This record gives sequence, C-alpha cells and structure tokens, in this order.
Amino acid sequence: MLTNKPYPVRAVYCHGSNMLISYANTKEVTQALMKLDFLAVADLFMTDTARIADIVLPAASWMERDYVTQNEQTSINHFHLQQKVIQRGECRSDVTILNQLAERLGFAERMFSTDEAYFDFLLEPSGLTFAEFRERGTLSVPLAFRKYETDGFRTPSGKVQLYDERLKVLGFDPLPAYREPDESPVSSRTLPGRTH
Repeated sequence: MLTNKPYPVRAVYCHGSNMLISYANTKEVTQALMKLDFLAVADLFMTDTARIADIVLPAASWMERDYVTQNEQTSINHFHLQQKVIQRGECRSDVTILNQLAERLGFAERMFSTDEAYFDFLLEPSGLTFAEFRERGTLSVPLAFRKYETDGFRTPSGKVQLYDERLKVLGFDPLPAYREPDESPVSSRTLPGRTH
C-alpha cells in the first residue's frame, strides 16, 4: 500500500497529454514514469502512457462535457459555449475528475464543487454565470490595440527594455545577444547545408 512507504509517495496524474510521445527522449521519460509509485492517466484512448499507468480514468470527449471554450489561434476575443450532447458510460470531464480527486485527497475546499462552479469562476469578470452564458452561447470581448500607449509595457519601467536587470539578478546576460546554436550548418562542419 502506498501510504506505508517511509518516504513521500511519488505520484503523477496526467490528463490531456500522452507524455511518452509529447516530451523529448521517450526512453528517459518512460524510465522516469516507471520509477513512480503511482501513475494515473485520464484519457479517451489507451495511449502509450495510459498502458503503463496504474489506473486509467475514462475522460469525456468534447461531446460529453460542457465547457467555456476559447481559441487563441482563431478567436482570441471570443468565448463559446461547448454544450454536452450525450453521457457515455462512466466518463468524466477533466474538471470533474480533478475536483473529485481533490475531495478524496482532503483539499476539496481549494477546488470547485461542480463543473458549473468552475465555469462561474471563469466567467466572473464578464458578470455572467454559466447558466446565463448557456443562454447566450457566445461572449465577445472588444480587442484593444496599442494598449502600451496608455498602460505602458509589462516591464518594471513600463517601457521597452533592451537591458533587463531581472535577467542580470538571475545570472543571465541582461542584454540580448545572438549565439550560434551548438548544432547548425555554420557551427558544425558535419551537418548538411554548410556553405564554407
């Protein structure tokens, strides 16, 4: 039993990712995951990562869960209702799984009691509840351009900074400089594409 171990339990919960193919060096990631005391994976499919898990939880597809969606690539200022169509088997949304895990681990007060409570939290700045958002279906936020003219930049000085004191404090070069990559046609004679 995990709780009888004399050291802290090394456990990982994974959802929304197939870690064995998402991270570089699959062999190293596999070895690291195999050293865990416990690996739980929530997924739609039996992925490579799910195959080595101690437990696989049935995650809900986009058609099996409500959600407040937004896409940075196509509609950064628009939020859309994703409405559940069907319930299949014992699948749960990622939000439900996380909330129920938190409850079982003893810190439910730090999470949300329901998916809808989480959506209410997300929508709070808009003044809408999820129930109200469900009636509307979409929410658009006006895009603001050239905000730096009134708000400045997100730097300590509020201005464009080429020399960054924060980087210097952390031990990095505070002034950006170009460095040739270790492996490139310019720095390595063996790589294809070298022109001189």
